[in-house]
Amino acid sequence: MKQAGVDIRLNSAPDKNAILSEQPDAVVLATGAHPRDLAGVDMLPSPEQNGIARLFGIDVLRGARVPGGKVVVIGGRYIGMECAIKLAEQGYETSLVEMNEIGRGVILRIRGMLFRRMMETGVRLFPSSSVFRLTRHQVEIAHGGSVFPIDADAVVLAIGTVPDKSLQEHDFGVPTHVIGDCRRIGDARDAVAQGTELGLRL
Repeated sequence: MKQAGVDIRLNSAPDKNAILSEQPDAVVLATGAHPRDLAGVDMLPSPEQNGIARLFGIDVLRGARVPGGKVVVIGGRYIGMECAIKLAEQGYETSLVEMNEIGRGVILRIRGMLFRRMMETGVRLFPSSSVFRLTRHQVEIAHGGSVFPIDADAVVLAIGTVPDKSLQEHDFGVPTHVIGDCRRIGDARDAVAQGTELGLRL
């Protein structure tokens, strides 16, 4: 980008006025996505009342501090499995809960490697299970036809993402293009392809 003369500005969150002040001929929105939070789950008490701590998987992979010593990771694809391995390697008692088959849709070679590391680090696996309730010290899951409690100090959410549409409501008065996860959740290949195709058109 530097070789092409791109003006790169980090640590900024431009709004409509900031964008229009540049007098653009076109606007490309590539604002990505936010981690998905838990929905439809009872929380007794709420996290604001010193219940089980809730963190997002991407933050854990970036080094966020996880309180306590017992963690339940919810979501069993790439980020969920990688979080579970990282936490188990750091000494946490780690459980992984997934509604479907663990590793579903993950590239087979990577899936095999992640499963091997989870076995080596002692991650407890709960496939075909859903979260029923969070209490002060436990995550209750629907597992094997009954409710199964797992002791936990923290829950790590790795249950997907939702598009960040925060700038899409604005009319910039010039051609506006939406690409990447803020348009539709995909993978890196989708984002690179959309950016390349749009760049060639512009």
